[in-house]
Amino acid sequence: MIWLPRKEKLLFFREAANRLLSFEDELERNNYIEAVASAYKVSKESLEKLVAKTAVSTGLARPVTRPKKADGAVLQKEDGIVTSQKVLLTWMIENENLYSKISSYISPDDFTGELNRRVAKLLYEQHEKGELNPAKLLNHFTSEEEHREAASLFHTKIRQLKTKEEQDQALKDTILKVKAHSINERTLNLDPSDMAGLQHLMEEKRKLEELRQLHISID
Repeated sequence: MIWLPRKEKLLFFREAANRLLSFEDELERNNYIEAVASAYKVSKESLEKLVAKTAVSTGLARPVTRPKKADGAVLQKEDGIVTSQKVLLTWMIENENLYSKISSYISPDDFTGELNRRVAKLLYEQHEKGELNPAKLLNHFTSEEEHREAASLFHTKIRQLKTKEEQDQALKDTILKVKAHSINERTLNLDPSDMAGLQHLMEEKRKLEELRQLHISID
């Protein structure tokens, strides 16, 4: 056992947690967590929780505040996310080429809300089978309200985009907005002891930062 004064040990564990976060490979990081826990006679579970807590405090797994409701209406920020998701679905319905581009970064699980996610999963399945059929997709929604809401997801437009540069930027901005919101939602609901989930979120955040540097063309 390695002995350190209590104050220095606390500082050491905090620094160790920061260093452990630098290991992107989950197996490698878990091995180091186990080794550090054994050397300093602390439980592996406690150290895992400290690593997860450190990830939150440093922004690698940052909790977000859910939009509040006022007078029964969701705040504009959440409306913007819903609109962005609808725009992506509309683009993927109208343009096969855009489906290939969008699906490279956005999965059905990135869509929030039960209806949006369900529509996205059905749409992705149709595209993968080469059987795009919006009318058939809508047949999965039998109630009048669900059918109307699902249909609205295929006819959402944003402001008129006159140039190719504007179209490219709108595509990239919309993908980034939906992906970032998805990561924030999953971060908010992440169990601090879920190291596998944390690893996945760290990888998603890394990809998001890489995506910010890429040029995505609508063509």
